[in-house]
Amino acid sequence: MELADLKDENFIMLAKNSLLYEPVINLCQKAGFEPKISFVSDRMSSIFQMVKSNQGVAILMHPQTKNSELSFVSLEPKSTSTLLFIRNKENHSKIENDFWNYLKQFEMPNRNN
Repeated sequence: MELADLKDENFIMLAKNSLLYEPVINLCQKAGFEPKISFVSDRMSSIFQMVKSNQGVAILMHPQTKNSELSFVSLEPKSTSTLLFIRNKENHSKIENDFWNYLKQFEMPNRNN
């Protein structure tokens, strides 16, 4: 499904202080429209309930749980984000070093160690 197909829908959004609010706004703008935001919440359960009761649509990251009462559809264009593990240059615990070394096997080029 193309994001532009949702231009006439009401959007159910995560709160402005979430890391998803601005990226969703930006994606909609790139698709050529301003989203009509009808409800904002910081609780996923509230967002799911609003969508379930046909109050609008929500753009979220891939859900970690299944919900048989809702349909999840991938959108185009896709948006990706980068997750970083940041630590102090000194004074590491053994578990932190182990985790750091584990993560390095997935390291992207041009990143500082």
